[in-house]
Amino acid sequence: MELSAWILCALLAVQVVFQTKIATGAPYGHVSYGGVHKGVLPRNYRILSAAFVAVYLFFISVVLAYSSELSTYPDGFSRIVLWIMVGFFGLGTLANAISRSKPERWWSLYTALSLLATLTVLDVL
Repeated sequence: MELSAWILCALLAVQVVFQTKIATGAPYGHVSYGGVHKGVLPRNYRILSAAFVAVYLFFISVVLAYSSELSTYPDGFSRIVLWIMVGFFGLGTLANAISRSKPERWWSLYTALSLLATLTVLDVL
């Protein structure tokens, strides 16, 4: 597996940890979902974070399948999902960059790095 795939998996794993912490009540409201809620997020946002944990774990499985010879997904499926990830990280970078929350604006650098890593895995860069 190429280094870019390992880097992307590591970036996604950080998201899994971060979203898990939010979902379980960590007081990170100021750096998530626009930074509107200080401290622990309301229940509906924590449920959304729990769903994002599943999404990021799925993304990890797709990166691993795409980058290895042992793909468990149908031909072409992983590549389609990787392009969806490009859009997801592109929109995430924009959303974070225009956030009212200063820490969340800094997070746009992280999502931009995730975008670049995904494009590298796709061999576009």
